[in-house]
Amino acid sequence: MEITGFDLLLIIIIGHCLYLILSFKSIPQRNKGANKILQYLLIIYGCILLEGVLVFKIKDLDVLMHYRGITTAIYFIIGPLIYTYLRRLLFSENGSYNLTVLHYLPAIIFLFYSVLIIITYDYLREYKRFLIASYFLFELFAIISISIYCYKSYRLSRYFQISERLELSFNQTISKYINRILFIMSACMFAWSISVIDRYISKFHGNFFTDLIWLLFGAQAYVIGYYSLKQPKIFKIRLPENDQNKSVKKNKLSKDEINKLQKLMNSFLEDKKGYVQPRLSLPILANQIGTTSNNLSWLLNNVYGKTFYQLINEYRVKDFLQRVDKEDYKELTLISIALEVGFNSKSTFYKAFKEIKKITPSEYISKIENSKQAKKN
Repeated sequence: MEITGFDLLLIIIIGHCLYLILSFKSIPQRNKGANKILQYLLIIYGCILLEGVLVFKIKDLDVLMHYRGITTAIYFIIGPLIYTYLRRLLFSENGSYNLTVLHYLPAIIFLFYSVLIIITYDYLREYKRFLIASYFLFELFAIISISIYCYKSYRLSRYFQISERLELSFNQTISKYINRILFIMSACMFAWSISVIDRYISKFHGNFFTDLIWLLFGAQAYVIGYYSLKQPKIFKIRLPENDQNKSVKKNKLSKDEINKLQKLMNSFLEDKKGYVQPRLSLPILANQIGTTSNNLSWLLNNVYGKTFYQLINEYRVKDFLQRVDKEDYKELTLISIALEVGFNSKSTFYKAFKEIKKITPSEYISKIENSKQAKKN
């Protein structure tokens, strides 16, 4: 059996998957429930890549059609696992979240169908067109299944990103990681679709798109590995039920309650400078002033007309500007001052500053310096 350079690359990625699976016990278990699903995904990706190494080494079409369905049934598990992983990773009280068995029913059905083919193959081998059509439909349904769960996962990710701005005063890198995973999987489904058309209809591109599919699965394994080894602490978002969403909208505060909450917020943010806490969130602030997250969210939306992210970063930028007026920037770097007023990263600071002042911090300093120079002249 000849081993090509492409085969060696896939074998290296398989080794990477195996290393990650075994390494999870030694990785800080901040996201234990989600990491368990990751292990399952990595096992599946390893099996898919192993199939990529072996499948075209088998020249006997009868052998491929006889047994291949047993391994390919696992493709139907990928979509539900990705969705379950995101639910456990991003949302509070979802650490043990599981989809019902109905979501895994296509994998079970195809597995039984593959076993039936093995048992009756001596009879079915005379009906190769039927077998080819069956595998064509399998691949088509698998692509549709994974694509549907990718779409559901994308919507889940969007809800998380929107909720971040409502509940957090800082940016998290988790969204970039999730977007990469979903983008690579979407690219994989596109390549698989082209591969199916090519293999069953046009037969023009050879194995190019099939090889690309395995490379994209391997790319996912590396993205997962990089993130898993870093394991940042994630501030999870609540995922309310529909009836909870309705109750938030209806939860109108009286004038006395609004005045009381405003005074408590002003005391916390202006007198105590609570905004300098880099990990400040809506639930933390609600707890500090003795109210609920729903009440505070209603107040911000209906009275202030701002998200939590906007309100807190306005206080931080205001504090930053006061320090600039005192010429603190001549002794400290702009990032040092930004961190002191509560920003948790350079990117968050620059983004918030530009949203509020419409120019970058450096441009603002230059403007101040030019104004002072003009007055001297």
